[in-house]
Amino acid sequence: MKSFSSLLNEIFDSPYAVSIVKQVSHTCVFKIHVPDGKQSLIFYCDINNASTATANLSTGLGHVGFTDEYHGTSRVYGSVMECLRQFSHLYPQIKHIEFGAVFTAQARMYRKLLQRFAHQHGWSFRQIGTHDFSLERPEHVPV
Repeated sequence: MKSFSSLLNEIFDSPYAVSIVKQVSHTCVFKIHVPDGKQSLIFYCDINNASTATANLSTGLGHVGFTDEYHGTSRVYGSVMECLRQFSHLYPQIKHIEFGAVFTAQARMYRKLLQRFAHQHGWSFRQIGTHDFSLERPEHVPV
């Protein structure tokens, strides 16, 4: 049986393919391509306050409930982190990102993945509620 740490690495390092389907000044919509070809998931990144460089991320992934033969829904979590990585590179002016989960189990997984994302990219992580999280990009972190 795999340890939680090795499972987390696998999830983070093997996302589904991700593409941008819409990008306008304050919104970026990503499509997560699920291999069965029948389903695709949408991940929204909205810049809700350009003056304070804040973005809200949202997704309906908690309601999708699909699986694949390798990791069940776990690769979706890695795919959301890939969307987050792409979004942070597309919008270097964003210094603050808020992220929320729907369910407690989902929140636990996102908390671990967001902590890892923050550590790898030089951001700071903070949990601001049971299901809500915040990432801050320090001024000195390059894009």
